[in-house]
Order: sequence, then C-alpha cells, then structure tokens
Amino acid sequence: MHQNKKSNRLFTIEALTAETNEQLRQPLRMTEEEFLEFCDEDTKAEHIDGEVIVLSPGSNKHSRIATFLTRILQFYIDRHHLGTLWGENFQVRPRQGLRRVSDLIFISKDNRVTVTNTEGR
Repeated sequence: MHQNKKSNRLFTIEALTAETNEQLRQPLRMTEEEFLEFCDEDTKAEHIDGEVIVLSPGSNKHSRIATFLTRILQFYIDRHHLGTLWGENFQVRPRQGLRRVSDLIFISKDNRVTVTNTEGR
C-alpha cells in the first residue's frame, strides 16, 4: 500500500491499475483541430471522425517486414517510373475528419493527388 500525502488516503496498486485500465478503455475524443495540437511528429495516432487512436510502436519483426517491402517496392516503382512510395509515419487525410497513418502509401504518377505539408495545421 501507498499513502497519498496530499489527502492522507491509502490506496493500493491494484486500485490504481483498475482505474487506469478503465480510463484507457474510454475512447479519446477531440476535434480535428485539437488532434493537430495533440499529435506532434513523435506521436503516432489516427483521427477517425472525432475518435483518436494512439498506435503502439511496431515490433522488430514489423519493422523488418516494412523495410523489406519498402526496398522491393521502391526498386520496382523507380525502375518503371510508376509514382511515389511514402513510408511509415506519413499521415494521410483522405477527407475531413479522417487522418490515417499507413505503413506504406503508393501514389501513382497518373493520380493527380496533391501532397501537401500539413505540419502545424
């Protein structure tokens, strides 16, 4: 048991863990503007119609697979002049209220999508 010096209340680690787990189960909700303030370059998170999903770091295996696929696809895309391949931690906004982080994003040279820097917006 630990004693909270501010209120002299006694609490157990189990009670704190249960309370923390319950808070983690609650969806984190915010506007897209609030999300932009919340999500800096070190925070890997997605915003889906007001709900924020903070993503856990990838495993070593996940990283190796992503690197392998990136190298193979990048070689093929460059060789055939097909477009642009974007890697991890690249956030896309297909529509208002939806911001996703994909492992790999391919944009065909025939696709007239405009890629803009949204940092700070």
